[in-house]
Amino acid sequence: MKSGLGRISFESRPHIINVATNGLSKEFAQDERHPLSIPSAAKLMDFDHNKLHWRIKTVAKPLARATVRSHAIRKARLGIIQELKRRGYDQDGRVISSENAQTSRKVKPDLKGAMVLNLEQDVLLMSLKATEDSCKHIVNWLISKQNERPAPSRRDHDDRYNRPFKMKSYIMARQYLEDLQK
Repeated sequence: MKSGLGRISFESRPHIINVATNGLSKEFAQDERHPLSIPSAAKLMDFDHNKLHWRIKTVAKPLARATVRSHAIRKARLGIIQELKRRGYDQDGRVISSENAQTSRKVKPDLKGAMVLNLEQDVLLMSLKATEDSCKHIVNWLISKQNERPAPSRRDHDDRYNRPFKMKSYIMARQYLEDLQK
């Protein structure tokens, strides 16, 4: 999706390696000799499917220095966090607990998924008000994506995926094959 800040990539049902994962994390975790192997592997193993994973990136163009890019990233990150808090979520997309936590969880579910916001060059010159408006639009879009029903997976349509994967005995496998031929 395209927003005022840049392009958004979103996965509603993320795997451990997803759009919000740093590209080097997988390589670090696989290389046992790398000094960051153990922390990277631990971080990937502690992946929580029940929270919102998000990060903000910017392209490294020669027009802007690193300090300007990091300031734009910080401005966008704070805008999204403020808008999430205004909506009643923390920065991980979980509902902020109140006195009556049971009823608030039923009304408003936690945000889940993985999102990456790729900032464009124009964001470096945007005002704070324009950035906040774009962050409101992004959080609105994210909440609407949570309410959408995910697309059916391939396993729902293809019969070969619905077969039992393990057969406990030869007799059960034979009965299964006979039932398929009928």
